[in-house]
Amino acid sequence: MKLFCITLALVFLACGCAFLVPADSLSDVPVYPCAFTTRAPVIDGRRDAVWETAVPVPAFVVPATGEPPVHSTTARLLWDDSCLYVLYEAVDPDVWAFWTKRDDSTCQDDCLELFIKPCDVEQTQYCNFEINARGTIYDAHVYRPGTPMSNRWRGWNCAGIRCAVQVDGTVNNWHSDDRGWTLEVAIPFASLPWLREAPQPGARWRFHVSRCEYSMQLEKGMELSSCAVLSRPSFHLAAEWIWLEFAR
Repeated sequence: MKLFCITLALVFLACGCAFLVPADSLSDVPVYPCAFTTRAPVIDGRRDAVWETAVPVPAFVVPATGEPPVHSTTARLLWDDSCLYVLYEAVDPDVWAFWTKRDDSTCQDDCLELFIKPCDVEQTQYCNFEINARGTIYDAHVYRPGTPMSNRWRGWNCAGIRCAVQVDGTVNNWHSDDRGWTLEVAIPFASLPWLREAPQPGARWRFHVSRCEYSMQLEKGMELSSCAVLSRPSFHLAAEWIWLEFAR
């Protein structure tokens, strides 16, 4: 019972060899160079040739400890004049996902996440996307962080978002020997609340990609990880996210 309560608490806190440009002279926040592509990826959950132009984000680490997670995750991002693209590749010996409806609590499943925050507006608003191994999307526009309004925030849906999942194994059968899963996502810039067209080259946003994993192979039954070094097990610590720079 104690382990269950600890695991549940971590879920609610969270839910809600990469090349990096040198950090800002005024801070030590890493900068991820998001490469521009002239050929949009085919959103089928597979890593095709276009992704070779994208460098991986910094290695995922466990919040609070900074230790490597038990099972690794690699993520890459690209952009063009219409969309931000994300590819995740997750090692996972026990792929687990039950939620199937839009805006279900996908962070209670194996899920991969993206948090993005504009840096050219005064508001503290940000968007988060949490997609499970069944391809179920939770998306939210958090306009006032720190307020108990999660049901209001998830009322926003990102129009035109596309995603695809490929599972190397069998979902929801912990007796099977799974190898992992991949997720590919396309997010239209025109659907983001603070933007109506593609950002300008050189623009920077705060962001991070993260993961909730549930597995019989994990000592505590679940583990959180992120490409940002987070001081505690919450994915919503925007001040600790890294920079996304739209390179061209």
